[in-house]
Amino acid sequence: MRADTRRRGGVTASRAASASRGAMAAETPSATGESSGVSDASTACGAAHCLRIEAGKVFSWKTATHGDRFGQCGWGKCIQVPSQPLFEQHQVALPPEAREPVRVAASDSHSAVVDSSGEIWLFGCDRWLQLGQATIWKGGSVWRNSPVRLGKPVACSRFVDAALGEDHTLALCEDGNVWAWGRGEHGQLFGEAKRPFTSPPVLSAVLSGKTVGIGAAQHCSCRQRADGVQTCVGSCSTRVKEFAQAAAAVSGARNFHGSKL
Repeated sequence: MRADTRRRGGVTASRAASASRGAMAAETPSATGESSGVSDASTACGAAHCLRIEAGKVFSWKTATHGDRFGQCGWGKCIQVPSQPLFEQHQVALPPEAREPVRVAASDSHSAVVDSSGEIWLFGCDRWLQLGQATIWKGGSVWRNSPVRLGKPVACSRFVDAALGEDHTLALCEDGNVWAWGRGEHGQLFGEAKRPFTSPPVLSAVLSGKTVGIGAAQHCSCRQRADGVQTCVGSCSTRVKEFAQAAAAVSGARNFHGSKL
């Protein structure tokens, strides 16, 4: 597979192009629950790696030699990373307790998998706490080459989607609220009024409230409400904002028909 892997902070160029052509027009689901012209959540590409869901498993591959430098391919310790050819797929080392994968997300140096039970599994760089772990740099490690589970906030019983910026992570709860963590100095987590250098998973009020779609690119975060209205926070140049908005529209289109809002 040699799909177009050009991206901005975890959004594939092909997905953004598809979204910009149709998803921004709300992409109202059909009677079957499908949205025409919108990519599904089975494939995601970061700066130098990609993830794909197939037959209930997640596979990943490098698109550049540094594609697993921080463990963002999630291969664990069983593969000699420097020797792996580009575009050669290997299974992500999800633990046995992980349920069937339903969403994947990728960015510059970290990745996420959402499973059917609403758990989020993350791997790759954790320098900015973007993996959402309770223990900071456990064991002295600033990256993980095997997926680790995000400790779900008490106020969210099930996550339905994830979006990754360059150094931060967004997670959409089924209740329409958004949790954010990782690098926050640009306001990409909670808006201009609250810009922590880094943050553990915290409810983002500015991105929450009847949210059905989320998107992120570099240091910019966007959400889409059930009525199609979008909100973006962080350092959002015109180009970066377009990618994040397109991703939020794609996310909203695929989540809207299952929303409880």
